[in-house]
Amino acid sequence: MTSILLTGASGVVGAALLHRLAGHRVTALTYRAEVPGRAVRGDVTRPWLGLHRGRYAELAASVDVVLHCAGVTDFSADDDTMRTQNVRGTEQIVRFAADAGARLVFSSTAFVARHELARPARAEEPGGTVDPRRYLASKLAAEEVVRRSGLPPAIARISVVIGDSAGGETSRFQGLHSTTSAIMRSLLPVLPFSPGATIDVLPRDLVAEALVALALPPTPSTGPAPTSGAAAPPSTAPAPPSTVPAPPSGDPAPTSGGPGPVSAGPAPEDRTGPVAEYWITAGAAAPTVQRLVDLVVARCGELGLRVSLPRFAPPAMVERVIRPVFIDPLPAKQRRRFANLMALASLFDGADRFPTGLGTIPGGPPAPTTALIERAFVASVDYQARTEGLTTAAQVPEQGGLDDGKPMVLKADPA
Repeated sequence: MTSILLTGASGVVGAALLHRLAGHRVTALTYRAEVPGRAVRGDVTRPWLGLHRGRYAELAASVDVVLHCAGVTDFSADDDTMRTQNVRGTEQIVRFAADAGARLVFSSTAFVARHELARPARAEEPGGTVDPRRYLASKLAAEEVVRRSGLPPAIARISVVIGDSAGGETSRFQGLHSTTSAIMRSLLPVLPFSPGATIDVLPRDLVAEALVALALPPTPSTGPAPTSGAAAPPSTAPAPPSTVPAPPSGDPAPTSGGPGPVSAGPAPEDRTGPVAEYWITAGAAAPTVQRLVDLVVARCGELGLRVSLPRFAPPAMVERVIRPVFIDPLPAKQRRRFANLMALASLFDGADRFPTGLGTIPGGPPAPTTALIERAFVASVDYQARTEGLTTAAQVPEQGGLDDGKPMVLKADPA
């Protein structure tokens, strides 16, 4: 049984990881959220993870693997919040992994590869501009912290995450769910995308399966050898014990005592080491925006929901012509939602498909098929429609045309 420290356990991916890691000794580091199973209250942005010295030492002495999934993903968060949570939090987790001699798996985002495409979108209500550049800059900086840590970690670059592949369940709605909800409610007159832009989505259980495989790679005696072209799993051998370093100046020392299990060593950013990077993405199976819209509208027809098909328009035209007439008069909540959508659009239009590492991770899931992605997306639509009270479980029909590896059959005409 492997001992694992999991951050972000209440999030979309973290909750799926808790379920999939049920056979291991998992400790969730939480700030406020209640999660099932073993948990410890702490703060990833603080020295010693916000724990007393003795508790930190005990935890570091017992942990074999660190799965770091905590972070801020809100595009409207300010620079200080992003850097504190995403960069400083990663620095502290890197220090803990070094102290524990533990394997580190860091959840990043595939969209760091598109940071140069990102554009802000104005939001006139309180909260200011919605700007994905702040988020992507913080994730790039966090990746650099991991890369220069001296550890042999794995960086997982994850695409858009939706609900479970079978039932669509998720711990909370985010990102794409907001757009799906607006379409189902006929609240989105225009989509600021090119119809052919690809939207790389993955069900959260598939993401969790890949992360578990990175965290618990099979050994030569118990599992298959790495597939050709895949990065070999770094060693999990623990570091030799020493003493816990003193807290940085200005931070009070925790009061409960006892030496800890590791050396002070240089700061994480002063060391370098091998890093394996994995793309946890749909790759060639990623659908187009047009296809996702067709699936939503067609499924709504099967659910008995009448929806208006949104029109596609280039973002520049939306900002100059359509937004002043159709969007600005809307209530603040809907304007905010549209600002987020405009910011997201900049990350998709004109972008190449992501590569994918799925199918190459030893012990991990195979590369997804178009059928799997579409089945998962429709399941997510079903779950959202039920959760938001737009339909009931009894009204949700069986999905069709999904078990033969081919794209989903649209029974209702999206036109």
